[in-house]
Amino acid sequence: MFYFSKYRNFENNNIDLKRLNLIQKVTNKKHYFSKTIFKLSDNRCKCLSQKIVFTKDELPISKRIEYLKILSEELNSLLRYKLIHGDLNQKNIRLGKDGYYVIDFEPILFYENSHKLMCTYPYINLTDYKLNILTEKTDKLSFDIFIKKKLKFPFEKKLTIDYVNYLYEKTNSTYSLNFSQILNNNLKNYNDLSWIIFFRTITFVF
Repeated sequence: MFYFSKYRNFENNNIDLKRLNLIQKVTNKKHYFSKTIFKLSDNRCKCLSQKIVFTKDELPISKRIEYLKILSEELNSLLRYKLIHGDLNQKNIRLGKDGYYVIDFEPILFYENSHKLMCTYPYINLTDYKLNILTEKTDKLSFDIFIKKKLKFPFEKKLTIDYVNYLYEKTNSTYSLNFSQILNNNLKNYNDLSWIIFFRTITFVF
């Protein structure tokens, strides 16, 4: 299957030009970010992204972990540049031929108080949701849930905004972590869970 960025026009007076340049810089530099290019005219900004080929994710857990480690390192660049994607869930992190690719960087173009319109409920930090803003906390939370899904964590109930926030805090407890640290916490919990399941199986057999 293919991902094509939709043709999008933005009014120039709604655009943060500094952020525009940063998006182009980051997505051109990072292999697993969809390359995003903006073309400015007198009163319009046209956004084009490169074509990405993606496939159904049927990878073994070991391969998923390998790809998640690489992606988490690239996502740390968003923190360094103070960029917020705002929608890091399964529809915008897709499996390509050699790893997980992040797509749909265009919403970052808007000012921060417009990002809230681009988030996918319930993958949003509860404080951001209540204050009607968007911070890096939402990116960290949504990536955390993406990791848990890829590692096939057993969710006890339907994913709601309260539950996804609880899951994040249970695993990480703080938002000062970067994306790689969030992944490492999940891997530790995943390994602990694997041992529990193993011992329960052995106990049941004997």
